[in-house]
Amino acid sequence: MGIKRFKIYWFFRKLYDRYLRKKDESLIPQGFYCYSISKTGKLIPCPYYESREDLLEQENGYCSFLAKSDWDLNEETGDVQWLNGKTKEPSTKTKAHKIPISLLRDMCKECGINEDDSDENLE
Repeated sequence: MGIKRFKIYWFFRKLYDRYLRKKDESLIPQGFYCYSISKTGKLIPCPYYESREDLLEQENGYCSFLAKSDWDLNEETGDVQWLNGKTKEPSTKTKAHKIPISLLRDMCKECGINEDDSDENLE
């Protein structure tokens, strides 16, 4: 699929995910990740998680439940600036710049649904 067709596909896919797709929170795995692990050790991904081939590797996670990708979430975050450890004020040594904050690409949840404090993601 060509890049242009791929971008058109994702444009309409996001519209579908945002406005038309029925969303069931009970399908989202427990824990902090977009997957669960079966008792046999098999990784079972969230049905709403995908990896987008048209985005950079560090920003290619996509959640159809949120209808957002790492790219979208990082754009919402805006510029980030380091804070001085003592004063907690923005550092004067560094300028504000874009830092990828979203971890969807690593299958870390951004939706906040069914998160709990247990370390177990067993199904």
